[in-house]
Amino acid sequence: MSLTQERIGELCRAAIDEAKASVPEDDRPHPFVGAVLVDSEGTVLLKAHRGEQPKCHAEFRLLEKAREQGIDPRGCTLFVTLEPCIKRGRTKIPCAVRILEAGIAKVYIGTLDPDPNITGRGTMYLTYEGVSIEHFPSDIAADLRETSRQFFDRFRAAHFWDPPAQSLYGATSSSPTTTKPLLASTREGLLYQTLDLMIGSEGPIWIAAGDLSWFRELQVAFLAASLKKREVRVLRSHPSTPTGTDLIDPATIATRLGASIVELATPGKIRFTLIGPKTDAAASVFVERSHAELLRMPEDERILEILAEWFERGWNSSHPIPGQSFSVHEIDVAHVFSALRTGVVQYKNAKIHLEEVIIESLRPATHALETFKLFRINQFVALRQRYNLPDFARLEGLPWPLIGPPVVERLPDGAMVIIDGTHRVYSARARGAVSIPAIVVENPNFDLPSQPASGWDHVEILAHKLPRERRYKKFNPSLFRPIRAAFESLDV
Repeated sequence: MSLTQERIGELCRAAIDEAKASVPEDDRPHPFVGAVLVDSEGTVLLKAHRGEQPKCHAEFRLLEKAREQGIDPRGCTLFVTLEPCIKRGRTKIPCAVRILEAGIAKVYIGTLDPDPNITGRGTMYLTYEGVSIEHFPSDIAADLRETSRQFFDRFRAAHFWDPPAQSLYGATSSSPTTTKPLLASTREGLLYQTLDLMIGSEGPIWIAAGDLSWFRELQVAFLAASLKKREVRVLRSHPSTPTGTDLIDPATIATRLGASIVELATPGKIRFTLIGPKTDAAASVFVERSHAELLRMPEDERILEILAEWFERGWNSSHPIPGQSFSVHEIDVAHVFSALRTGVVQYKNAKIHLEEVIIESLRPATHALETFKLFRINQFVALRQRYNLPDFARLEGLPWPLIGPPVVERLPDGAMVIIDGTHRVYSARARGAVSIPAIVVENPNFDLPSQPASGWDHVEILAHKLPRERRYKKFNPSLFRPIRAAFESLDV
């Protein structure tokens, strides 16, 4: 018996059936989770469910069964209905780490964790450790979400105010993980892991940077730090040259988000992000041209001390540009519609309104999404919930407005195509949402900038960024909608 698509579907449903046997540990909302372990031929070796033993996660119980029965899980495939956890308390090893240490080669995940603080973090960790990640087919995943609708709705509410889970890239003194995680070899991967470390930690953040060309991609981490009143210091050794529509020096934007900056007189070659300097929770992503290194307490104590000392010398060599406090201004939705009509020629005379749309009815214009962007969206969703940020807002002094709803065009035949914000829609879908508020533009013809995907199963989730012409099919630059530029023209 081989792992055909038919067999994969059977095993996904077997995991769902196993999940139905889950036993809640108390009166709080808990997920129903089932896990099925199979060999390379698709033969079921073991099954387990959450609560099979009191307070045991499904993956933990399954791996305990493997140990008890002398079954070697190395090279096997795991089907699990919920994304493996990255947090199990101070004395327990997270399931994502246990899966890695067990040598499991591939994991099929039914749904991502609905808590936006956690969504995608277990997947990220396993991916960069070399574990192949796949997802349940869309129809089966949709059935799973609907079967567990009450859990998804209640679970999101239960975690509404929870802080982010601690990053697995943080210090071992506050985590029982036994193996130092690997860092990615790509720019997108390092940004992903650095964002995870910045979000999933406490204390000061010190960044030794070249330029700040990466700032926009990590803006959400600076926003989160500012909202939490964390100290952020940046040493910049090379000025950034604004490109495209980004006409403001990112250093200016960083200071408006609360970061203090020192401009080094002599260009430096050291690049790192240091969390919690001079504490037992210190950790750092240290980047060189050829590779990156994760440093963390307690095994890298002396190196972390040297980085902190080097940073302080640079910091004390000049007067820092102090960070500022910011305020959030809500933008009237009518102004958003007006900006779209003014900035997008195809929308000049269009009917535009807000509408709650069914996610499964939408067709993505793009055929490729990025894991890093999805994670960044998840973190922003968590911030929006925790600090009650409006759907349409601007941070004082920043050129990038905070626009929550995606832009969707309704075609003459009734089809609805996501033109802007596909990552936002996918994020909501992955966390169990059925519908989402959208800015709906009535398109009187079929002049789309690309051929949309026929459904979510035809959208690839990639760990790297593709050029625009490869993200879209039959892309027509003359019909491109400059929506981002239109939003950036908004005044408060």
